[in-house]
Amino acid sequence: MKVYLEDKERYFALEKSEVLYIIITDRRNIIQCKDYQFYTRLSLSAIEKQLDDDFIRSHKSCIINLSNVVYYDNKKRKAFFTDSNSIDLISEETSKKIKLYFKNKI
Repeated sequence: MKVYLEDKERYFALEKSEVLYIIITDRRNIIQCKDYQFYTRLSLSAIEKQLDDDFIRSHKSCIINLSNVVYYDNKKRKAFFTDSNSIDLISEETSKKIKLYFKNKI
């Protein structure tokens, strides 16, 4: 499955399974994939509208792809991905949703 995004004159067709997370830094977003990253000025809200339920807004400045999380530390509110990347921008409310997501998969 692909995620399609448009940013002015740039178009992205990203494999959903490749996307780890999307994060805001310095007024632009980084779409972090397993082997590469893209920069875009699209807002997180605009990106979020085009994503499915495996993606969750974990923080006001971050969206994570739960299908690529291999380990989640609920106490530290930190998600680890297949390539040793990790993210700790997870709100308390989202932490509960992530916990529920994993419980439903078990």
